[in-house]
Amino acid sequence: MFDANQRSPNFNMMKDAVHAVSNASVLSVSAFTFSLATVSWLADVSTLQEFGHMMKSALGGAQREKELKEMPVENDVAEMESSLNDALTIKKN
Repeated sequence: MFDANQRSPNFNMMKDAVHAVSNASVLSVSAFTFSLATVSWLADVSTLQEFGHMMKSALGGAQREKELKEMPVENDVAEMESSLNDALTIKKN
């Protein structure tokens, strides 16, 4: 009569939580991948290099990269760069 009170439940809460987290992870990654593929298809991008160029131009990365290249180099950085170049350069006799 009291046998049902003594048995543990036939489900595992930890297993349910792991399934929920894994399902949520798979769904979020697949949704991100699907949206990335859709943007690539709409922008007529066929390679990762083209996608990189498209994103750089869309987010203003090309202009920012040009600004960074035109900035003057600080003295400390120039010293480190020259010392590293001297250390790594093979000197010919």
